[in-house]
Amino acid sequence: MGLILVGLMGGIAIFVASMFATSGAAERIQREAFTLFAIFGLFAFVILLGLNFVVTGGWMLAFGRRNRYLIWIMWALLAVVLFAGGAITAIL
Repeated sequence: MGLILVGLMGGIAIFVASMFATSGAAERIQREAFTLFAIFGLFAFVILLGLNFVVTGGWMLAFGRRNRYLIWIMWALLAVVLFAGGAITAIL
């Protein structure tokens, strides 16, 4: 699940960034800088959440039990993703 999140969100982020880079819409990008920053920030937190899933899964494979700290980090990242998504939706 973590690898899927990292791969898909990373691919989407690269695709969107390349679309903006090749479109030549520098004025539009400057006007909507906050929106782009918020969207790519949300992408970054989802990628971090996916990396945490990968590390937590590797820990469980290696030691056969969960790591309490990694689980707390997962919940914190999930809360940030949900809060940021709600805030971005409310602002836009």
